[in-house]
Amino acid sequence: MNKSMNQVLQINLSVEQLTDLVKQIVVEALCEHKPQNVNDETKFITRKEAAKLLGVSLVTLMKWTKEGVITGYKIKTRVKYNENEVINCVRKIPYIKYRKEEYRNQL
Repeated sequence: MNKSMNQVLQINLSVEQLTDLVKQIVVEALCEHKPQNVNDETKFITRKEAAKLLGVSLVTLMKWTKEGVITGYKIKTRVKYNENEVINCVRKIPYIKYRKEEYRNQL
């Protein structure tokens, strides 16, 4: 057995931080196992749907859009998001503030 598997790591997290971490891991796992669209149709989702999918507020989503972390598309008078881009951007978003820099770079 590997030595690193015998080590115990104790981290103090708030309930909110633990909830966010579990959400992030579940989203990443679902993204890995989601089948690719055969016909590659582009599906646009609303700001509210994108924020819910990412597990962030509308204010944070707007901030990330302005910073260029995620791309919003103006369709008529509304801002919409490409669903596939939202799912794929989960890995590049600095989602969890307490995440170690090495782990963030692995995503």
